Amino acid sequence: MSAAPRNAYQRILELTPRVEEIMGRLKEPMDAELPTIADRFYLRIERHPEALAVFRGGREQLVRQRIALAGWLSELFVPPYDESYTEKRIRVGIVHLNSGVDEHLMIGAMNWLREELIGALRRITLPEGLHFGETAAALQKVLDFDLGIILSSYWTDLRSRTRNIDRLALIGQFSAAINHELRNPLGVIGTSTYLLKSKLAADASEDVKNHLAKIERSVARANAIVSGLMRLLKVEEPARDSVDLESFLESVIEEVPHPPGVTIELIPGAVTGRAAFDQDQVRQAVSNLIRNATEALGEQGRIEVRFASDSIATSISVSDNGPGIPQATLNRIFEPLFTTKSFGTGLGLTLSKAIVEAHGGELKARCGRVGCTFEIRLPHFLIGRPTIPRTQTSS
Repeated sequence: MSAAPRNAYQRILELTPRVEEIMGRLKEPMDAELPTIADRFYLRIERHPEALAVFRGGREQLVRQRIALAGWLSELFVPPYDESYTEKRIRVGIVHLNSGVDEHLMIGAMNWLREELIGALRRITLPEGLHFGETAAALQKVLDFDLGIILSSYWTDLRSRTRNIDRLALIGQFSAAINHELRNPLGVIGTSTYLLKSKLAADASEDVKNHLAKIERSVARANAIVSGLMRLLKVEEPARDSVDLESFLESVIEEVPHPPGVTIELIPGAVTGRAAFDQDQVRQAVSNLIRNATEALGEQGRIEVRFASDSIATSISVSDNGPGIPQATLNRIFEPLFTTKSFGTGLGLTLSKAIVEAHGGELKARCGRVGCTFEIRLPHFLIGRPTIPRTQTSS
């Protein structure tokens, strides 16, 4: 029996050691019922087009999901309901969230499963000393616990996206004015610098030449920031096209300059069908990732671009064997205007993430002791996540 401390949610639900004892004793008799419950659940899904629409992989995906559901149901009867259990359930919530299952459909699905499990509880022979009323109440509490954990993934994602949208909306309110007010003085500075260099020519000292070069670099960076802000705010709903993924990525790699000592290899995955996404937008996102990798490597290193596409989604990853990114920095890399480079704008990764999320996908970063991997996953059919309304970007 678990002696782990209860959190507030467990205490409110009265998820006591007695509940864990009951659930553990139910595992053996209930396990025999779970495949049937999974079959009945997915037959029910097939009768509801709005639920079936989530499964874009056809019958093969439904078969895989039946097996996965039976395993998920079995874990209901494996206490303790501790931190490890909670982490597993959170991952389930994230998978459903990224698959396009909205919270209303999730609640409806859990109600179906609740009906099926209570029905199975009536059919089985209860272990000695257990009574239906107390047993059903224990099962209900664990199902409530699971539903709360899974839905928390949705609320966390919603809060995160709302914060990002608010931040970008605030940037949007100022970008048109920044674009208008800064372009002219930046142009004057750039032109004046060019004229000074032309006038001074060979007579200028090295110190003067260095200062003029610094002015040019600073003007170029300021222009890049303004341009990046405007691009970021023009991310629209993707126009999906059928794409030959290998040819597409080969052309992206060819467009990104890199030092002779840096090698870039394109590696197909086990499944490589055609993909469906907005080529212009995704080209920009992938080229940003490859460009960042080349800058991280410097003059020498290796970059691997991996890809795969099946009936559900496209995945593209860019890995390098550079110095990696510290965890504290990794937590902030997608924030607008955050950069660790003296010459960076802090908008490349933000733009890439906005493009991927407009496709309903994810952009994730993983870094070890050596190197980093940035992975894009783009569902073929899902509606994009919220982007900034166009009215906020107008001047």
